[in-house]
Amino acid sequence: MHTGEGDTMGGGKAHWRYLALGALAAAGSQWLMLWLLARTAEPQLVGIYGLALAWITPLFAFFGLQLRPLLATENQLAERLGSYRTLRWMGVAAACLMAVVLALVSGEQPHFAGVVCGVALLRGAELLSDFAYGLRTRRGELRSVGTSQLIRAIVAVDVFGLLWIGVGNLSLALVASGCGAWMVTLWLDRDGLGLPRITPSGQSWALPGQSWAPPGQSWKPPGELWKSVAQRPEATAILRVALPLAAVMFLNQAVVASPRILLGWWLSLEALAQLSCLMGLLALPGLLAASYSAGLSARFANASATGGAVAIWLLARDAALRVLGVALPVSLLFLVIGGSLMTVLFGDAYRLDRLTLGGAALFAVTWAVASVFGTAATATRHVWPQAIAFVSALSVCLVLAVLLIPRLAIAGATLSLGAAGLALMLVYLLHFHQQMVKQTALSATRASCAHPQERIADA
Repeated sequence: MHTGEGDTMGGGKAHWRYLALGALAAAGSQWLMLWLLARTAEPQLVGIYGLALAWITPLFAFFGLQLRPLLATENQLAERLGSYRTLRWMGVAAACLMAVVLALVSGEQPHFAGVVCGVALLRGAELLSDFAYGLRTRRGELRSVGTSQLIRAIVAVDVFGLLWIGVGNLSLALVASGCGAWMVTLWLDRDGLGLPRITPSGQSWALPGQSWAPPGQSWKPPGELWKSVAQRPEATAILRVALPLAAVMFLNQAVVASPRILLGWWLSLEALAQLSCLMGLLALPGLLAASYSAGLSARFANASATGGAVAIWLLARDAALRVLGVALPVSLLFLVIGGSLMTVLFGDAYRLDRLTLGGAALFAVTWAVASVFGTAATATRHVWPQAIAFVSALSVCLVLAVLLIPRLAIAGATLSLGAAGLALMLVYLLHFHQQMVKQTALSATRASCAHPQERIADA
């Protein structure tokens, strides 16, 4: 198992701030686009944007195949890197194709098809960069990860803002912003994606220390890569682990998206606009927790190999307490000033009551803490506990959303999300408790078996 000493210390302790910088840039770009739209457009148009996000995000979460945490713990990277890269390109292509199909079959709302395509372009660029970031995190190059995310976020926001303010067409602004994000990704992260850099003389080159391709392996056209993957047993081995993880991530995003879709379906796009702005404002604790946990992936894998369930639990517990120490005060502060803050930032049409804010704050705290345990389970390749946890959370969310949204409107949506986050965290805690009980019982059994042999040796 890859220990990842270079990125273990850097990602987990000293340099995780670079991952936090990247998370802040990603969250800030999405929030700024949403804020600009809310301040200058009708709530119905903001609701269309939120509806597109609700449909597209789970889709790209599934086709992303969760390759980044797998890269952090892959012990045969030299042989499997080409397959990893090809699977990422194929996943992005499949997700974009599904987004186009969604745009074609939709037609109930004006501008929805174009907004879906724009959001899909932005998510595709994020998926490609995420793969390169996984390789850099493994190598401990966390500063370049944060820098790349920051530049991509600045370009995406600037292009969106200029076209939205100048032209007033949301679809055009989002598509252009997505194209700008792709350009940044293909330029700054092309080495990690296996793309050649062409010099004026026509020959490819790579920056020193940034060539991750195994010796003798060069970039191939997509057609050849598709054929080569079908013939590679390592690609099948990767998919056996990646597909269950992708299903888990789909369930993860489906939990967040389902109340939004139901809210827009049962009530109005205006109500969905309020919920989208609220959740966008509270996305920061979860993103910081996810970035911090991603920096600990190699340490979780190493703890699993050396100390078993007890070592994983101790590491996850300490990380969860640190995350809780940040998420809880932020969420409590938001519960107090959230109503006024929403009005100041987004306008009078976005004022929310205390019950709605309480459900959102509960969701932010529990989801941030649960992300630590989820990362620990992913790093140690424990897929089924995650599937059970997210199925439980999705079930709780859907049942409560169906019961509460018709009665409490937006408050029903946030309360269902808060209950889902609480259920997710409790299932994870139960899983780790069971794993520690099993390890303790196994250790006791081995010790009891060793005692008779010791007595015989003494005799």
